[in-house]
Amino acid sequence: LCLHAPCEPVELPGDHHLLRRVAALGDTAAQLLTGVSVLGSIRVDDLPLLTEMTGTDLAAAGRVLDRLIEAQVLVADPAGRVRCRCPALAASAIGWSGGRCEVSLHTLVAEQMLTRRPGEVDPAVLAGHIAGSGSNVVLSASQVDWLLGLAADDEPERPERAASSYAAALPRLPPSDPEHARALTRLLNLVLSTGRYELLRGVLAQYAEQGCAPGSSEEVRLAAILAALHSGEPPADEAVRSLLDAGPTGGEPIGFAQWWFGLPRAPRPVTPAGPRLAAADRMEVLSAAFSGDLAACERAWHRSGRTAASRRGLDRLHHAAAMVDTATVMRLVLGERYRIPTTGVPGVHRRLVRGYSRADWSQAMSAVRELELSYSTDTLAHQAARLLAAEMCAARGESRQAARWLGRMVASPRLVAMRAWVRTGLL
Repeated sequence: LCLHAPCEPVELPGDHHLLRRVAALGDTAAQLLTGVSVLGSIRVDDLPLLTEMTGTDLAAAGRVLDRLIEAQVLVADPAGRVRCRCPALAASAIGWSGGRCEVSLHTLVAEQMLTRRPGEVDPAVLAGHIAGSGSNVVLSASQVDWLLGLAADDEPERPERAASSYAAALPRLPPSDPEHARALTRLLNLVLSTGRYELLRGVLAQYAEQGCAPGSSEEVRLAAILAALHSGEPPADEAVRSLLDAGPTGGEPIGFAQWWFGLPRAPRPVTPAGPRLAAADRMEVLSAAFSGDLAACERAWHRSGRTAASRRGLDRLHHAAAMVDTATVMRLVLGERYRIPTTGVPGVHRRLVRGYSRADWSQAMSAVRELELSYSTDTLAHQAARLLAAEMCAARGESRQAARWLGRMVASPRLVAMRAWVRTGLL
């Protein structure tokens, strides 16, 4: 049984005794609990930050904090740090605010930490708060350089910390700055290897507002595809949507938004021709694989430097694209550094395909249900998953369930052959 979306935090029921205790202590208690939940934990010295965010008197907030600890809603450890009693309570508190206070709180913390001496703050913690503030925290050129240096130092051994630092620095670099292109490439490589695809939101928001340098267009396009694939949601901004539908510089359009989300094709952006980058070759192979044009895919595969000896890899690419196994497509094109996530539409659909091909149908059907429950937008992966679910049910003799799965299908040109195969089996 799949009763809850695995990628969503589990919250306490509304009538839980811990939530009743918070409600009995008033609005200040709820605001303090939300602040502690967002930050993970606080010291008593951090209380002025929370009161600044909530507009509460410091002495009154201190008394409420004591009462929250007495009520066992918050827990104080021997080192003097205060945290939520359990993760579900923190999830409930963050859910109350709808995420609205998260950015403002990260902004306040980052601004206060920037006023301290360098030796008094943890650089990684500061970089995380700057990244969490969006573009709210204004940094000087020297502070941006410091972030870039911190990222470069962390890159070999602490790639996740390095990715956070690059994500914090990029929105504060104009796209015309040569350092922007280098930092964008570094961030993309780190995101691919760590699976932190949520860090690409800032890159795409900056592109929507400021555009990009001609030499970075393929990197931004790759960022748009990675973000759309792994979030399972189409981009809201029209400029980013058009990136999905455009092919590599000088190439044919991908029509990715139409292929993956079933959306009308956006106007193709006009991007000046620039020098071909390594990313452009990869994007050309991805474009051809997603389009379903086998001949174009083979030509792009060889142009990207892969030899005839890698024919088996090309065959695997065709097969993965036909099964809508986008995670395997990305791994074959982008290489071993691409980290296949355990969540997100590509990761769940890949689990389905592997379970189906290995005859582990319980695992495969669990993945189908997870897709249905966890990701509201209907992607091509959802359609292919329903076909495989109908196929497995039909093979088990569960004709009514197979017909139900088949009835949820939306006509898609890419899945005509698979749908005919499943219908034939059911008949």
